[in-house]
Amino acid sequence: MLPGCFAQESNNGSGAILLVNDKSKLNIAETKCLLSSWLTRFTKTETTEFHYQKIQSCIIAEELLVQPAKERFISETLIDYKIWCFNGEAYAIMTCSNRIGGSTELALFDKYWNYHPESSIFNEHHKKCKVLPLKPEKLDYMLKVAECLSEGFPQVRVDLYYNNNQVYFGELTFTSYGGSMDYYTQDFLLEMGNKVDLSGVKRK
Repeated sequence: MLPGCFAQESNNGSGAILLVNDKSKLNIAETKCLLSSWLTRFTKTETTEFHYQKIQSCIIAEELLVQPAKERFISETLIDYKIWCFNGEAYAIMTCSNRIGGSTELALFDKYWNYHPESSIFNEHHKKCKVLPLKPEKLDYMLKVAECLSEGFPQVRVDLYYNNNQVYFGELTFTSYGGSMDYYTQDFLLEMGNKVDLSGVKRK
């Protein structure tokens, strides 16, 4: 970890993240105001992701991972591997690369790393990859991690990072993109929906 470099984010939603490349240049007062605003952003009904209102909001500080220079021909930013799992079984992998200016490049793979552009809908925000991400050398291990973390959940997205031959955990996402996922075709959404088995879920 580089000294003075870290990331800060809130646990109560998406998009609230601050990348600090040099702590000495950080405006502490402004940063405190920003982080405080994140902590209250879901106190009202702003999305359909109501479960965020049930958790204690907090700020998480963690190691800042940087995309290796040798892989920047694929993506200028760190690649996010989002693995959809159903009852502990990995099913599909979406990569998010080149997250620049409010947009990202998406690519959908099955768990054998076969590319499936026919199941995606691309637009100005969700763009088609100019260069497809390479298959991670530790893909099998990443899938095992995702399946272990998703065991017992009818459906969950396990977000991982692969950086300098190391696997890092990102988060568990239960309502991906607020449940809309308009970057997938209806056929693929139905395909994944048919994988959801709620028969073993206990209701309170």
